[in-house]
Amino acid sequence: HISNTIAMLSNNIIRLLDQRNITYTLHDLKSYEKFSAIEVSQLLEQPVEIVYKTIILSSPANRGKLIAALVPSDKKVDSKKLAKILGLKKISPLRQTDAEARTGMQTGGISPLGLINQPFLIVVDDSINSLDTVIISAGTRGWQLELQTSDLLKLCNAQTKPISTTII
Repeated sequence: HISNTIAMLSNNIIRLLDQRNITYTLHDLKSYEKFSAIEVSQLLEQPVEIVYKTIILSSPANRGKLIAALVPSDKKVDSKKLAKILGLKKISPLRQTDAEARTGMQTGGISPLGLINQPFLIVVDDSINSLDTVIISAGTRGWQLELQTSDLLKLCNAQTKPISTTII
C-alpha cells in the first residue's frame, strides 16, 4: 500500500490498516496546510457527501470523556441532537488547541482511526449508511484515507446516528 514517497506517513493508522489487511487508498493533497473538508473534496475531485470531517466535542456531565463526531463535509454537527441522543444536557466542540492536545493530531488531520485506543466515543452521522466508501483524514494534514464504510465503522466501534445539520 505504501510507496517509498509516502513511507514517512507509515503512522499508527496505516500500520493498523495494513495489520488488519484492510483495503484503502491514500490520497496526497500535496500540501500540509489546513483545508476545510469541502476544500478536500474539491482537491480530490470527490463528492462532498463522501468526505467526512471529525469534530471533537465534550460535555461537562460526561466526566471528561470526549466525543468524536463524523459528519459529511457539507454538514455540521448538531450539538443539541447529539447531546439528546447521548442523554447529555450539553455538548460543545473543543477549541482547536484543546482538540489537538487531547487527540495528539493537528486539526485538519484528526482521524477517528487515531482515536480508537483512547477514551473517545465515536459517533458518525447516519448518512454514512448509504455509502460504500468514505474519505477521512489519515491522521496527518495533507493526507486522506479512502476506505470501505463498513471497515471504518467496525474499526472505530462507531454508532451511526442522525447528528448533522446543513451548514447555512
